[in-house]
Amino acid sequence: MGEFEDRLADALAEGAEGAPHAGGLAAAARSRARVRRRRRVAVGAVAAVLAVTVPVAVVASLRDDPSVGPPPADRTAEPLVTCGVGSWPVSVMDGGLPEVAADPEVRAAVEALPAQLGIDSPDVSRWIVLAADDDGVTIGTGAWSAASGPSRRAETVRLTRDDDGALKPAGGGDCRLAVVTPPGRWQVDLAAPGGGVDPTTDRPVVLATERQCTSGRDPRPYLSDPVVVETADRVVVTLTSRGDDDNHTCVGNPSVPVALDLEQPLGDRELVDGGTWPRTPLAVADDGVEAPWRTVEHAGVAVDVPADWRELDRTTCPSDTAGFEVGLPRPQTSGLHPCDATTGLRVGSAAALGAAGPHHGGDAVVAGQVVRLQVTDAATTRRILASARPAGEPAPPVDGWRTADVDATLVADVPVGAGVRIDVSAGYPDCAADTTPARPEGDGTWRAGYCVDRVVTVTAPTQALADLVVASIRPTDRSGRPDPWRVAVLGDVLVELPGDWASPPGCSGLAAAAPQWGPADGGADCREVPGVSGHAAGTFDAAEGPGLRPCDVGYCGYGRLGDAVVVVRAPDEATAQRVLDSATPT
Repeated sequence: MGEFEDRLADALAEGAEGAPHAGGLAAAARSRARVRRRRRVAVGAVAAVLAVTVPVAVVASLRDDPSVGPPPADRTAEPLVTCGVGSWPVSVMDGGLPEVAADPEVRAAVEALPAQLGIDSPDVSRWIVLAADDDGVTIGTGAWSAASGPSRRAETVRLTRDDDGALKPAGGGDCRLAVVTPPGRWQVDLAAPGGGVDPTTDRPVVLATERQCTSGRDPRPYLSDPVVVETADRVVVTLTSRGDDDNHTCVGNPSVPVALDLEQPLGDRELVDGGTWPRTPLAVADDGVEAPWRTVEHAGVAVDVPADWRELDRTTCPSDTAGFEVGLPRPQTSGLHPCDATTGLRVGSAAALGAAGPHHGGDAVVAGQVVRLQVTDAATTRRILASARPAGEPAPPVDGWRTADVDATLVADVPVGAGVRIDVSAGYPDCAADTTPARPEGDGTWRAGYCVDRVVTVTAPTQALADLVVASIRPTDRSGRPDPWRVAVLGDVLVELPGDWASPPGCSGLAAAAPQWGPADGGADCREVPGVSGHAAGTFDAAEGPGLRPCDVGYCGYGRLGDAVVVVRAPDEATAQRVLDSATPT
């Protein structure tokens, strides 16, 4: 048994004598030392220090050598972090475990990595030991620190014993540091919504995204309640999700809003993601106000653009770039013509700019003029095009966008708060997959269409908004991956529905014009099976007030939302309440 292993066993024995929760630890370490005559680089005992709640006396006595420096604070109060290979207390990243690193067998194993891994070997000119256990050690190459974690080029390497007892590389790679989650829980990353987190409320909203591959599932049924720790200058929020053993694909995980419950408004305190290390700060809105935008007008068209866009001088530009333009000019050092804009907007006639329509992702038509965008950010593109309207009119009040089911096989990007309505009706014989540009209606709205084997009609307050929504309609296929819950359109209302509810549910008994969703295998009478339907408030006659009550289906009830009424029937109260609570006007 090596000298260091003897020191470690003695230290464990001394520290355990008066230490709570450590009974048996020293004895177990000594027993392992006697049985395993083969030299084990002290990894078994060091693992006990890292993995078990050990008193400060144990850690301190392991560092009696003054050349090692003073012991860190009690590591049992620190978070454990991981890159996916091993785990260790945060303070270990300040210098590592020097006693283990000094062992000749460990040093020899690290120095042999370039020869064993070739071009895949990390740079081992600088490294520390991050963790150790009975089977081997985890090293970190490059620069590491408790304050900032691994440097950009840092990597981890796991060294385990082969059949001959020698330490050999068994995995590793780049490090995306995370706080260790409890067993069965997965990492969830937090981010700020567009414009930042609102600091003026004690119920701020953040966006949650699962980090592991999840086949793109809706994370909401699996999320834990937020764990919130508040201090005078910081709020730390941690979320996890319930994991499983399924074979998931990596198709991109959706982000969902999560409301936090704070003791007081966030104010000027920092908001950080407690599941990351170093803690990741979330952007906070400046007093809840977004970065400024301004309205530009040309040829009877008004469009909202970022405040730092300015009108570009077109007098020296070629004729094929005619038309009014605002944007961000390219630097003169780019070598491109000064008329070319990195990002920008142009308004002009179809003769000058070419034909446009809803099939052009960066185009809109307003008052006979073409609005054309060159913007790399999809959210900015959508916001600008959605604001296009005749000069002198207000922009439609869009509070965000949701991707929602139009029916069982079609989805669309739907604005929230703008008053858009989506209806589905039977198609006609020569109905080919195509869009119909928006046309004015007698009531001041605009109507656009999408035709497949059925007709989807979009009614919106502006021409540009109707074209933008109808251009977003596209097929979807959930046959191989049903979602637990999803967002669906109910006329001019968005609702969350159980994943097995379909449209139409194939039942009767409701008004012919009432859009409805329900289980695909429901009964013949919509009023006697689970489902949700939308109705006009002016013609809705209810025997009782809004809310939920027990009924033959389970729980039934309704809620009013402006001029709309949402009626729900569900087998349990929780499902019915979630559907009603989720109702949002489009």
